[in-house]
Amino acid sequence: YKDLKSLMPKEHVKDYYRPTEAWLTGEIVEAALKLKTDGNTSVTVFSSYFYEQLKRAGQERYIQQHKKFINSLVNSKTNIAFIPVNEKNNHWILVVILRDEATLLLMEGNQQLYPEENERVVNQISALLETIGFIKGKIKPMFPGDTIDGVESTLPVQANKDNQNCGVIVIKYVEEIMTLVSNEMIQTSDIYMELRSQTYDWNISENSLWKIRRQFLTEFIRQRRV
Repeated sequence: YKDLKSLMPKEHVKDYYRPTEAWLTGEIVEAALKLKTDGNTSVTVFSSYFYEQLKRAGQERYIQQHKKFINSLVNSKTNIAFIPVNEKNNHWILVVILRDEATLLLMEGNQQLYPEENERVVNQISALLETIGFIKGKIKPMFPGDTIDGVESTLPVQANKDNQNCGVIVIKYVEEIMTLVSNEMIQTSDIYMELRSQTYDWNISENSLWKIRRQFLTEFIRQRRV
């Protein structure tokens, strides 16, 4: 209940509102991404604690400690990987790996709130995936605001000025990307073009994001009843 409470719109919770109660927990973010990608064998959702474990252990030790997961990942049919990352324990970002393109996309609900931390996240995840052979060759990273091969990565982020809906935005990005996956449109250019057109409507006001929280909560409750 404590995790689900973080999804509840503020008008539905008595004695609200402490900002930290609106931050989505790792359990909720990870469960939501798995719910959005359920049944697709070409997609893998990493644990919401993956990056923290990697950072703490270092690459060599992490590989030794997680051999089963790494072997499963490398030998899987995964073409897209979603990696939720919590920066400084108060900001969710999304790392998207496109295996065939050897591309890493970093997405967030703010335009690089922690740019130095973003750089560390990208470097450590890229180094690991290259070392274990999940990606052949060198990974091409794409940060918010980058333009690579004519593809511009800026997304609308006006609604998250108080930084309480970053987790909601991460989940919504995955929902939109999965629409493209179902239509076999999974190139970098397709993803950013679609996200720019689809995210504008729901990412321009805080009220829109609170409505999305309510939608996610309803989905969780329905699944628990199945």
